[in-house]
Parts: sequence; C-alpha cells; structure tokens
Amino acid sequence: MFGALRFRINLALRRTAFGAAGALCFLLGLGFLTSAVWIGLALAYGGLIASLLMGLIYCGLGLVLVAFAARRPPSPSPAPAAAARPVPTVGQADLIAAFLGGLDTGRAMARRSRRRPDV
Repeated sequence: MFGALRFRINLALRRTAFGAAGALCFLLGLGFLTSAVWIGLALAYGGLIASLLMGLIYCGLGLVLVAFAARRPPSPSPAPAAAARPVPTVGQADLIAAFLGGLDTGRAMARRSRRRPDV
C-alpha cells in the first residue's frame, strides 16, 4: 500500500522537476531570442524603435494571454431530464400576429405621446 503511494509521489515529483526545468529552459531561450530580435531591430532601425517594437510585441502577447485566461469555461450540458422537456412551438401565423400586435401598440403609444407633451 505504501509502496504504491511512494511510487505516485516520486512520479509526481519527477514530473514537477522536469516541468520546472523545461519552463526554465524555455524562459532562457525566450530571453536569448528577445535579445537577438532586439539586436537585429536595433541595427536596422535604431535602439529606440527596437525597444518600442519589442515592448509592443510583449504587451500584445500579454493582452492575448490575459484574454485567454479571462475566458469562462463552457457551461455544462443540461441534465437529461431538463433536455427531455418539450419545447413549445410557435407557428408562423402566431409570430406574425404577435409582431403586428406589437407594431399597433407602438403606434398607439407614439400617437398618445404626440398629443400630450411632457411637462
């Protein structure tokens, strides 16, 4: 029993260590790539433009990542009992009648508001 638990703990620690080492290597590589891009831009356009472009690139990337982090996960699907309920259907004639009723009500309200000015 404790052997299996010890194995899982060692496996989790090994995955964590390799993941942390991989993240560190990735960040170091990103630093060197940033330096290389900045040197290339500085040679081509000057130091000010190179710094401006690198700042804009990293700010844009940061905004995209924050937008991804702020997304809400999709809502879970409804329970089967809720999905089995019949959905009321509306016929085309009912829809047209409702639209025309709303149109008549809106026109009546407009006529009424033209007769009595607001004080």
